[in-house]
Amino acid sequence: MGKMTEFLVNDKPATKISAVRLYDGHTGGKQASFYDCEGDEVWVPHSVSIYNESEEYILIQDWYFKKLEDEGKL
Repeated sequence: MGKMTEFLVNDKPATKISAVRLYDGHTGGKQASFYDCEGDEVWVPHSVSIYNESEEYILIQDWYFKKLEDEGKL
């Protein structure tokens, strides 16, 4: 049986999605970046994400990814 790839951000499970960083700023008093995530534009705090600029994807901690989905932002 093959090992499933698990993504982590700050030692917490994360989801990988395609994204293009549009600009940096702050949201809720935290450093964040504004991304185009597969057509959805959303702020993501740096504390819950890692962005790979060369491959244009973002890793977002699962709990925050689910929050964005529940709010209809992704």
